[in-house]
Amino acid sequence: MRATHAVSLLPPAGNALSEIADKLDTLAGLSARAADSSLSSQDRARLDSQFQTVKGEIDDLAANTQFDGLNLLAGNGSGGALQIDYQVGTGSGSANKIEVRIGDASTAGLSASLASADLTTAANAGAAVDAVSDAQNALGSIQGTVAGDIARAGSAY
Repeated sequence: MRATHAVSLLPPAGNALSEIADKLDTLAGLSARAADSSLSSQDRARLDSQFQTVKGEIDDLAANTQFDGLNLLAGNGSGGALQIDYQVGTGSGSANKIEVRIGDASTAGLSASLASADLTTAANAGAAVDAVSDAQNALGSIQGTVAGDIARAGSAY
């Protein structure tokens, strides 16, 4: 594939990753509120319902962000990052290629504990706070990689 494809493919991935970052911020707020031990079980259940909905939205974004039929944010299907090599020069060596890697941005891909997290108890909510933080760190790494790939692809183009 050519660099022009990478230049077109990466911005939609970056935009969806930004949306996921916003949703993780929402999850952080919900889990922090639910960790308050003075909440009633009904209040915590309402927060958990919102929490589960937002997790589903993250998974939907990861599953449905596509470019030319290629799913960009669901990894490689085996737990690893999606990897695409683009030819940018006339030679066959590594100096003539750009490797684009986009990690799995689903809740399970970002943090296994986030995928199963709930806010039904204060203890669970406390664990969810940590799981969301881990997911935010993982997402930051994916975003940094994509930003670097955008810059490299733009230069090669």
